Amino acid sequence: MIMARNPWGKNGYKKDWHAGDSRWTAELKAKVPLGVDPTTDKDKTGIFIVPKELIKECFEDITISHIRNGYTDNWYDALNVED
Repeated sequence: MIMARNPWGKNGYKKDWHAGDSRWTAELKAKVPLGVDPTTDKDKTGIFIVPKELIKECFEDITISHIRNGYTDNWYDALNVED
């Protein structure tokens, strides 16, 4: 999974694991790094979650920023993205 942010927060992500996806259980939300709630934080911060296999399908322009001390073993590290 990739945690992404739309800095303008105007258009929402609508595919698998979007904010309203019923698969977001309390247990899974607790695993999201940095205390982000993927079901509500998009409205406040523009942050949302995207499965890594959908990233190229959904977005044509991506800028990667490193988050220090924010990754866990259960999350995809954007520094290892292959073309």
